[in-house]
Order: sequence, then structure tokens, then C-alpha cells
Amino acid sequence: MPRQLTMEVKRFRQDCALDILESASRKIKAIRPDTKIICCVHATLGTYYVTENRGYDDWDKVARSDACDVFSTTILSYQLPRGFFRSITERTLEIARRHAVGSQRWIMGYYQEPENLAELRDIARLYADMGVESLFAWTYRGGHGTVLAAPRALEVWDTIGKAYGEVLQR
Repeated sequence: MPRQLTMEVKRFRQDCALDILESASRKIKAIRPDTKIICCVHATLGTYYVTENRGYDDWDKVARSDACDVFSTTILSYQLPRGFFRSITERTLEIARRHAVGSQRWIMGYYQEPENLAELRDIARLYADMGVESLFAWTYRGGHGTVLAAPRALEVWDTIGKAYGEVLQR
């Protein structure tokens, strides 16, 4: 194992992670050709403070892969400024459009929650207004009954459900 995380090591990690994704995608599509493969990467800016170095920091590399039908980015902490939600979504959409794949954004429905639950609706509306094609939340029922539960888990879940209903009726 290398002792330093060099550019060569990062490229190797990214290539190996993408190879696993592509291999799994081929196997799935051989069984179910109509399956849409969603590739969800960490919602980071790839800079000093917000990089993951987990293999998928190169969003373009993932989105241009034949394995990717829908390009997606993960949840964001409610402690982040709302401008970050917009910038990550803009980047998600830009990359999805550039590579002619679908777009998806996730809403955090566990562990943390915004002080005002109406912000969940605002975030869903923001994503929909910006043109995101698919919205998802993690985790089911706000994590109710698990160690991942949001403080008001069932209220979080209900609010997300109502928000989805509003954006789907547009």
C-alpha cells in the first residue's frame, strides 16, 4: 500500500472504482437491459476543504461512462449555506447535460434536519425549478426507530413526501 496519496494513487483509485461500477452495470444490463443505472457521487467541490478522494471526485469521468444513465449527487448537510445547494445542483445538471444522461439530487432525511422543516420543501422546489429530473431522499421514514433517525423523523418524512407531491404536480 502506498504511504502517500499521490496523483498516481488517486488516478488508480478512481480507475478501479469506475471499473467496478462499469462491470456491475454490464452484468445488470445483461439481465435487465432497460434498467437505468444511477451513478451517485459525493456532492463536493473537489477543493481542499470539500473533497472526498473516494474514487469519484472526477464527476465527468463517471457521467461519461457507458455505465451511467442518471448522474446523481449525494445529500448535503443542512449546516451548509443554501448557496452551496444551488452550486452543487448547477454542477450536477451541467455535467448530466454535457454527457446526455438524466439528473438526480438527494435530500437528507435522516440524522440532521433543518431548524424549520419548511426548508425541505424549499430545497425540493429549488431542485425541481432548476431542472433536476429525479429527487430522492435518504432514509426511509427519516430513519425513525434507528440510530440514524432525524430528531423529528416522521415529520421530516411527511414534509419530504408533501414536497415531492408539490413538485410532481407541476
